[in-house]
Amino acid sequence: MFASFIEMKLRPGKLEAMKGHTESIKSQIQGLGMEQFLVLDKGDDSCAVVVVYKTAAEQERNGPKAAEILGGYAEFVAAPPERKQVEVMFNF
Repeated sequence: MFASFIEMKLRPGKLEAMKGHTESIKSQIQGLGMEQFLVLDKGDDSCAVVVVYKTAAEQERNGPKAAEILGGYAEFVAAPPERKQVEVMFNF
């Protein structure tokens, strides 16, 4: 399995707005065909997003749509997030 790993530094006070935005585009996110979608609150206005796919090809194929979705977070983030492909070593 492979995943997109995205770290986001939010603008101060934008966490709740970002959560609302994410909920409002839930169907778009689910349309990426992933196995799992996780948003992890790291504290201090930071979060990590992990999107798990069965294959690297699926992760790569969804790159353009994922970039479009990430672009919708511009008003919430302090800097553009970077999407990295990572291999999932364990997923119990």
